[in-house]
Amino acid sequence: MMKKVMAAMVVGAVLLGAGGGAAPKAEAAVLVGGVSDKKGVKTFKTDVSLEVLYDGRRIQFDVKPKIIDGSVLVPIRFVAEKMGGKLEVKLKDITITKNDKVIKLTMESKNASFNGKSVTLAQPAIVDRGRTLVPLRAISEGLGVNVEWDHPNQYVWIGSKDVPKIEDVIKPVDAKPYLKYYPKDSSIFTIFSPDPELNGKKKTTIRVARESDFPLLIGNGIIVYRIDKSVGTDKKDYIRFSSNSKGTMGNALFLMNSDSSPRLQSPYTKESVLNSVTLEYFPVDYYADKDTTWLKDIEYIGISLTSESLIAVKSDWR
Repeated sequence: MMKKVMAAMVVGAVLLGAGGGAAPKAEAAVLVGGVSDKKGVKTFKTDVSLEVLYDGRRIQFDVKPKIIDGSVLVPIRFVAEKMGGKLEVKLKDITITKNDKVIKLTMESKNASFNGKSVTLAQPAIVDRGRTLVPLRAISEGLGVNVEWDHPNQYVWIGSKDVPKIEDVIKPVDAKPYLKYYPKDSSIFTIFSPDPELNGKKKTTIRVARESDFPLLIGNGIIVYRIDKSVGTDKKDYIRFSSNSKGTMGNALFLMNSDSSPRLQSPYTKESVLNSVTLEYFPVDYYADKDTTWLKDIEYIGISLTSESLIAVKSDWR
């Protein structure tokens, strides 16, 4: 039985017990994953940024969330706008109301009240670059909004966990300018669909996502949670592909740039975490290459999942 080593968080552990964006990103944790009894590359280190999601979509902050002693603090305007709370600030006193719920905080104080009941916060509200940051967990619970911590993805899920379909987020565009990146006569161009009107036809469009667009629902119920750069014990680059995929065959990625032939890569190894997340580590370099290929050399990452369009992720690591 493979020994899982995904447990270690080297930096920035986040515990939401007391108490977070896409641009700019919050602090990152270094997660260690892999299988300890596999020959060759045993483990992988990945800088995984903390992201706050509301109803399945990443939230963008003008001031990034902060992690202080395990508590996530977010800009108070987020509370007012996204959680349906009404905000009132008078000097150091902060009041947040939502229907019959009332939260009262004082800047730089751990003393607070929820509906008139005194509570002690793990962290007080603070000011960072002119923005007031408040403890997310305490505020969400005080307003009756569900919050869930997702360790392997470093996600704070707020509200619904329904992930949007890629079709609802990324518009399709003409695939012709991108065909140079793909292998000719590949089955990836064929639509496989239960709809007889579509099945067997060629894909003529492409949906190009960015790393910050994830999580996305793609194809037949596959949620791709996130894609990150990872480094193996061989000091080479890998792609950490996080999804809810349960297949034994694993996924496949096309690594593409305009200066060389596209390469279809299978995962070097995979592991299941908490029975809900599958982590696959794809090598960027190819053993037969004369020179090492790094992730910065890759322009697009093609995802081989069921869709009426080609799917690619523009590399943010160049």
